[in-house]
Amino acid sequence: MKGLVNSSIFLKAVLNEEVGLRTGKLLSHLAVLEIPGCEKLSYFTDGGMNTAPDLEAKKQILTNGIEALHALGTPCPNVALLTANE
Repeated sequence: MKGLVNSSIFLKAVLNEEVGLRTGKLLSHLAVLEIPGCEKLSYFTDGGMNTAPDLEAKKQILTNGIEALHALGTPCPNVALLTANE
């Protein structure tokens, strides 16, 4: 959880070439929400990290989220694509 850590400090550690999380793929994030009254956890990905993704970037962001959920034990996550419009 990022918490109160400045994003530049947090991402510097994530992107560190020697010990970071670089994979050669587009970097995106996955957040989890525990909503009172809901049985299941809810997840959302890339809420602002990639500010203007093209179609290929959107595909990679979705793939990253699904792969992360698989790793967390969700074999077949339900997916909804949403976008903000300001």
